[in-house]
This record gives sequence, C-alpha cells and structure tokens, in this order.
Amino acid sequence: MNLNKNPNHEIYLRGRISKNPYSIKDIDNTMRGALEKICLEHEMTHATELIEMLVANNIIVPDLPANLVYEKVWYPYIYKQRNPDEYVVPPIETADSSYKVPMEVIYRLAGVDGEATENRVESLQEDDELANDPEKKYSLAKVMLEKTDESNSTGISYLLNDLSKVEGIRRDQHLLSRILPLLKITLKIRNNMKEVIRINGADVLVEKLFIFLSEDVNDEQQELLDEVIAILENIVVQGSKYVLEQDMEVDNEKKEDNQQTIKNVTIILDKITTACESMVDS
Repeated sequence: MNLNKNPNHEIYLRGRISKNPYSIKDIDNTMRGALEKICLEHEMTHATELIEMLVANNIIVPDLPANLVYEKVWYPYIYKQRNPDEYVVPPIETADSSYKVPMEVIYRLAGVDGEATENRVESLQEDDELANDPEKKYSLAKVMLEKTDESNSTGISYLLNDLSKVEGIRRDQHLLSRILPLLKITLKIRNNMKEVIRINGADVLVEKLFIFLSEDVNDEQQELLDEVIAILENIVVQGSKYVLEQDMEVDNEKKEDNQQTIKNVTIILDKITTACESMVDS
C-alpha cells in the first residue's frame, strides 16, 4: 500500500511518509498498522483518533483486515475504473497481475473539511458460505463450460487445446503461467471437472508433465511444474469421485475410459512421489 497525505492538509500535517509502498504484512494485519505508521511519521502517536484513512473514496475503519480492504474495496475500484462497462468484477484470484497494484491510502485530519460525506466502511468479513462452497465462490468459472461457437467448443476445450501446444516449460513459460491459474480455477466447479475428464484433459496434463520433467528448470519454472502436479492430484482426488456418479453424462464405454485415465494418473503420480522421495533420501 501507498500512504499519501491529502494535499489540502499540508498545512496541518507537516512532514511526509518516508517510504512507499509498504507491504501489508510489514505493517500489520489490520489497517490500524497503517494508521499507527502515519501517526508515528507525523509525531501524533497519541492522537490516532484524529486521522481518517480513505481507500477508493471510502473512509476505512482502522480495525478492518488490510487484505480484505484490498480485495473487497481497492481491487474492485481499480477493475471498475478500467472496465466501466463491466457489471461483474471477477474474483481477484483470476485477475491479471496488472490489476494488483499497490493500494492507495489517503489520510487526512478528521473534521477539517467539514462533515465527511464519503461512505464509511465499518465491516468486511470473509463470506464463510462462499469460502466453503467453491460452486458459489468460483461461480464465474461456469462460463468455461458454455459453447463458444458453432463447433460446440467450450472454453475448457480451448484451454486444453492451448495447453497441448506448449512444447516445453522453459520455452513456453509465459503461456503456461497464464494457462495453469485459469485451469486451476476452472476445476473448482464440479461440472467443469467432469468435462475435463470427459475430454481426456488429464491425458494432456500427463503428456506435458513428462516433457517438463525432462527439462532443467529454474525456481520459477519449478513452481509451474509443481502446479501441474497439483492439478493432476486434484483430478485424481475429486475426479475419481465424479466418474463413479450416476449423473455422469457419458456412455458406459466412456466411463471405463475415464476410470482408466484416473488410474493411470494415480500410478504416474505415485511414481513421481517415490522418485522425489528417493532423491531426498540420497
């Protein structure tokens, strides 16, 4: 976050913040840490109640969790500024990194400009229902199952097709870093997972995994490799439940193929785990 003084209050608040931006983790888990930093810089440590903080033109109560202020106040504000015609703000997890800019915190002396007219944000709580129900939290990912053209292709099929074109983790690192986060979110939805299994998406991942394992990778590329393995593990754990359900909209032959795919992926992951453990032991 960036802590910036209201320019109209220069005469009342001498000096300025010595360092910007600040990491939320370095200040505090709540906005009170930012308030205390502001008061310390202006030698007002015993008068914290005199300072108001604003984020996206909203007065922010000091005890609000800083991460929630960023996610629920600042990020939607930035997204809507850049996409004024968009009605729905996508989850921050799926947002491009260009939207994740430092949060601007404007501070001022309370009451100097008269009675505040801005909205006052006093509570921001995690939605337990959303947190415990991926179908609701990641509901926007359902769009990946919609038909996009006359060929009846879905967003999922396009995504897996793009993944199939990846020739190596070193060569296509940038492309892979875009595909994997989207695929991870896509798989949060039950029917999306079923579709990935139905069109043998796990086979595509396994094929790429063998290619990636043969490469010498740096730390950043290793994170992508770990992400591929984590996605495959998710397919094994969750997908194996879905292929056994009666409502799986595939014929018996396809069900057997899906079950075999899950078994194959499980065997591969077991071998990878054993190999990694052997390397650590040696």
